[in-house]
Amino acid sequence: MKINSLTLFANSNSLITDERQKRIKDNLKLVNQVVNRLTYLISTDNEREDLISYGVIGLIQAVDKYDAAKGTKFEPFALLRIRGAIIDHIRSLDRLSRGSRQKVKALSATIQQLEQEIGGAPDDGQIANRLNISLSDLREIQKDAATMTLSLDSCLSEDSEETWVDQLSDESASPEEKCEQSLFIGKLEKAIEDLPERERLIIGLYHYRKLTMKEIASMLKISESRACQIHNRSISLLRSKLENAF
Repeated sequence: MKINSLTLFANSNSLITDERQKRIKDNLKLVNQVVNRLTYLISTDNEREDLISYGVIGLIQAVDKYDAAKGTKFEPFALLRIRGAIIDHIRSLDRLSRGSRQKVKALSATIQQLEQEIGGAPDDGQIANRLNISLSDLREIQKDAATMTLSLDSCLSEDSEETWVDQLSDESASPEEKCEQSLFIGKLEKAIEDLPERERLIIGLYHYRKLTMKEIASMLKISESRACQIHNRSISLLRSKLENAF
């Protein structure tokens, strides 16, 4: 991450007070932390810079809206705002055409069909052959599938720090909602258990241990791009299993 470009971005707002500006600068590392965990969605350096810029916007919003009196620590509050701003930006681009969305649906249907035929998760070669596409085209569709899943990580509303995923453990939910949540969690856990070992491992390292793709790649002794590909494949497999759960 280019700290200088972030600093210039923060300094460009003439309304920033010294104390506010210091808090933004002191926490720019949080933007880098979030962007590093989204490398599987980044294709170019320009895309990375865009995500950094929107992450800084989220950080500034966090600084402005943070209320220590509520008993919440600043860092987790800011991380949620930064991630929310970045994800909202990605979703606003709506880069997936109707055709791309149809391809994601076709991918899920194909995986479901192959799983029934072979009794387990199909490999990329089997999926590509059934769809009559190249492996590189398949990986683009898998990336689109991962992008479409981002909606679950978005904030519920402008004034909410809670994400859709957070609702799965919402203690204030009604008995009916808690029942639905329990059923969904059960389906999700079963879907993860049914993943091939490598895919299950990467899902665990990324979503539960919160490692970056770079850290995962180093641990598994593979390239970062390969780790991203496996993660996207994992998401596409999970989508095929959870189509009726969303």
